[in-house]
Amino acid sequence: MHQGVSFRVLALRVGLAVVAAVLMFVGSHALVGSGDEYALGEEGGSSQGGGQSHPAVDEGVRGTVVTRVRNAPELDPGIVVVTVPLDGRFASPGQLYGTRAKKPLQLGPAKVEGMTQDGLGSRAGILLPDGTRVIYSFWERITEFPTYAPGDPEVADGTHMDTPTIRLFDLVSSEDTLIASGARSMAWRADGAFAYATGIDTDYRLNLPYLERVVVQQGLDGEPSVWTSDADRYTVELWAGSTLIVSRELMGGAREYIALDGPDLKRSILSEADRESFLGVSPDGKHVLISSGGFDSGQPLMIREVELGSGEEIARFSFEHQLDPITGKPVDGVWEAAWEGDRIVVSLGSKSIAVLSSEGGALALEDIITFEYPKLRDGRLTTITLSTDCNRIYLVADEGDASSELERTAVITYDLASGECSRWIAPGMPAITHLVSNPSRPR
Repeated sequence: MHQGVSFRVLALRVGLAVVAAVLMFVGSHALVGSGDEYALGEEGGSSQGGGQSHPAVDEGVRGTVVTRVRNAPELDPGIVVVTVPLDGRFASPGQLYGTRAKKPLQLGPAKVEGMTQDGLGSRAGILLPDGTRVIYSFWERITEFPTYAPGDPEVADGTHMDTPTIRLFDLVSSEDTLIASGARSMAWRADGAFAYATGIDTDYRLNLPYLERVVVQQGLDGEPSVWTSDADRYTVELWAGSTLIVSRELMGGAREYIALDGPDLKRSILSEADRESFLGVSPDGKHVLISSGGFDSGQPLMIREVELGSGEEIARFSFEHQLDPITGKPVDGVWEAAWEGDRIVVSLGSKSIAVLSSEGGALALEDIITFEYPKLRDGRLTTITLSTDCNRIYLVADEGDASSELERTAVITYDLASGECSRWIAPGMPAITHLVSNPSRPR
């Protein structure tokens, strides 16, 4: 479920190659807003569709390879995004883009260094139901993160690095307000139930666990109620009806997913240590998607639909005989899911997604879609989101030369009905882009 990578990993990922990234970005930035196609093996030209079909999966399903991507000057009207500038220091607040915002809006408190994402990898922002306000993560900078490059200053373990905060941005007035300090990871339910994790120590300290308790309050001004009296490495994931789903980082990096039905009313859903992964929840919040097998487990990759309350299995789908449309290799990993109506989209890694139907209490594969265009890097596609009419898929993809570090991320929009595909990147300096969405149900 995590929409990003940890602050430390992210900083190391690009921190030593920002100058090169900026230079590479200059040459490609002209593509933005040009209206040209971004095609495999060529640039320019026109296309009536975004994909080509190739035999890739059995039982009559043909995989789709998307090789033509239109460069979009504006975001799709259905989405809002938050950017994080790739300036090498992760200390320049980003902006909020989207038609609801009318124009790019600067995030973060005035004249304060920090990054507009959660440094530990949870959701960057949530658009509230009224459509006019966004709650988002902002990590206020205290000390510059070490590069670990020879000759650069050393920073001792335990140094206070950043203060995680949750802020509210009003799209109408542009007012930017602090909601909670020493807080991160959040979930918002349609009735205003607001959950987040609050740190025992207000600041994140270098190479020390950031221990937190989960709290729930009504609205933005309600009195917080502690739902986990123990402090641990919790992350708030989403609401599934009246149940709050959180994760807890275990030794070694695996996560346990936990259902909270009230203060200290905990039950385990799964543990990644058992080679299971949490993917998402059904539109009514009553069922969850769980994956198992694949990778080096010796078992076929499987997705199961499970009733959250009882743990009863409703349906399952096996990827045992499914092949990647480009490589021809078996599909062996699932990362996250978006579920609207009877349609489910999951990220498969290796630049691919799978589209499934949940109609009639069964899981059935509709398509495996692989994106293949210049500078699209190998790896999983993140922050998968479905439009409410279930026809458009939004996702975030890493871009850059295979031999270099990350240059930027792009927002990809794919229309399932027409096969048309578009790509948007933030103008200006290279940036990481996060989709602002709300996976909670109801929302």
